[in-house]
Amino acid sequence: MDNTIKRRPTFKIDKNLLWGGIAIAFVVFLLILTALDVNDGKRFSQIVAGGLYQGMLIFMVAAGLSIVFGLMDVLNFAQGSLFMIGAYVGVEVLSGLSNDTKTNAALLSIHVVTFTPIAVTLLVEIGTWLFYRFMSRQSGGVRPSGHLLAKLTTAALVGAPLGVLLGNTVANDLGSSADLIRVIGAVVVTALTWVDIARDPLLFSIKWLFNEISTRFQRGLAIIQGHQALPVEALKYRPSPLPENGVPIIQLVSAVLLSTSLGILFNSTEATTLRFGIAATAAVFAGALAGVVMETVFIRPTYVRPFFQIVLTFGIALVVREVIIYKYGVAAKGTLAAHLPSTLRGTFPPAFLQDVFPNLETSISNYWIFMIMMGLLMMIGVQVLLMRSRIGIIIRAGVQDSEMVEALGVNVRLVFTAVFGLGAGIAAFGGIISAGFISINPVMGDLYLLQAIAVVIIGGLGSYAGTSIAAVVVGITRSVAEYFAGKQFNSTGLAPVAVLVLLCLILLVKPSGLFGKEH
Repeated sequence: MDNTIKRRPTFKIDKNLLWGGIAIAFVVFLLILTALDVNDGKRFSQIVAGGLYQGMLIFMVAAGLSIVFGLMDVLNFAQGSLFMIGAYVGVEVLSGLSNDTKTNAALLSIHVVTFTPIAVTLLVEIGTWLFYRFMSRQSGGVRPSGHLLAKLTTAALVGAPLGVLLGNTVANDLGSSADLIRVIGAVVVTALTWVDIARDPLLFSIKWLFNEISTRFQRGLAIIQGHQALPVEALKYRPSPLPENGVPIIQLVSAVLLSTSLGILFNSTEATTLRFGIAATAAVFAGALAGVVMETVFIRPTYVRPFFQIVLTFGIALVVREVIIYKYGVAAKGTLAAHLPSTLRGTFPPAFLQDVFPNLETSISNYWIFMIMMGLLMMIGVQVLLMRSRIGIIIRAGVQDSEMVEALGVNVRLVFTAVFGLGAGIAAFGGIISAGFISINPVMGDLYLLQAIAVVIIGGLGSYAGTSIAAVVVGITRSVAEYFAGKQFNSTGLAPVAVLVLLCLILLVKPSGLFGKEH
């Protein structure tokens, strides 16, 4: 007789899931309370959109702060300064770009001819991976055929010069045929990107050139050091043979058709939008470069002294602010639109971002929607990078056991520097896109840094998912508090107090934050 006692299965709710549900329930409660009081759908939609906009604006700073602390245990108080750097780089780039016809044509041609094949390559490769993963039941997916990096390199190296050439020609001679020529150029570059027989010789030439430079440098170094130089044959690059078969016809045809559609779409882009894209790229690069220098020169020697990191990054923030004040003064500079050449005034932000959201007849600006979309894309993109990519695996493994990862041949210090640069680039990107709507001033970084720290603490130090949810919670809380404070006290000054009350409440109930781990 079986005397074993059968126990009922117990169901345990994950703590992160529980606290995430509580946070969402709190937001829903605030929205229901506001909807009952407002009793006006248009006004309610404005409160919700404003809350999400403010939440995403804070998230732009908090995201980099959370990533750096979660992976490196560095609390970077200079994150707000990187946010400000992005805005002021936008000022420099937008005010310096020319507005003549030839420049506009060159910008548009480079945009269409270079970006179209890059976008096509990424879309087709992602589609191929999804097809083999979900339709063919191959759990590991499939490696992109034809080498993804090679395709992107070809698109950039061939597309950019062709774009410059088309830009000059379009401005001088082509006239009404310009649009068709740009689209044809995009299709040609896409075809070259996808055909091995045209792509591989170009890549072989580049590798051969770098190999020759490296070979002669090593031989010269050996002679200087008094050693016998290695024979040239031992240092020569031996490329793998060219593939016998080209890319699949279906992929090639799909790429050409997609490049035609995207080329036509990108060709209708306004020149002002292109300038904003160039300014955003420059801001991200400047922010990432500043982050790399900051980590390499200042942070790296203090990894064993965490308290010094806080003081040091706070000092860096003060220095950056004083440099900005010295160059631009203490007065607010307005939005980026105020720094365009006189002939371009009124063209930025682009027309589709200057209007209010259609069919609502409220003050919901399209720029709010744009910021919300950028924030959501950043949330998803960085999460996928950290959790679903090879570099993300290396980063997380380096945090868990850096010695083991180094034993496998990975430069962990370089990976950590790249992580710091990523966090800095995200903050700079937030600065440039927010500067299209909010006023630029030397203390804007400090203002959003304090709110970002609150978001990171509420979400849980080191938890990127917690930071994402906390940004939405704080944004909605602030917007709802502004509404009730304006209605009851005719002032919105109590909105920041509501965020601080929420922060104190979280620290009392769960000191580690919503998604933080107990230490």
